[in-house]
Amino acid sequence: MLESELSGLYEEMDKLAKKAPNEPVTDLQLKILNNLIRKAKYLLSKDTIINEVEIFVAAGNNPEYRDVLVVLRQIRQGMDRYKVSNIFFFGASYTGGIEKYGLGNEEPGDFFADMSSSKDGATE
Repeated sequence: MLESELSGLYEEMDKLAKKAPNEPVTDLQLKILNNLIRKAKYLLSKDTIINEVEIFVAAGNNPEYRDVLVVLRQIRQGMDRYKVSNIFFFGASYTGGIEKYGLGNEEPGDFFADMSSSKDGATE
């Protein structure tokens, strides 16, 4: 979820930074950004670079889009490092689990309902 949120926020901030790089973010954008930074710092707490990232203080002037983009890029790169170091989702242990529980030989029809029927099964 964090990666999806980060991707969407990064794309939007990148567009805005291209149009007006030295314009300040809105209060709503700042709130969303700070929440994302908190989540990223929690998930990526072992990453020394992410530990140096701080939330933006909401006192005075809000940060500019170009500054926000730098921080989002740092978080995005931290997520990339996290994914590389946590390959277990789709690495050897994942494959081992598939084999251990005998889940690798089924046909797709074993998992999904036959979608060719107009009946949904709820009224049968």
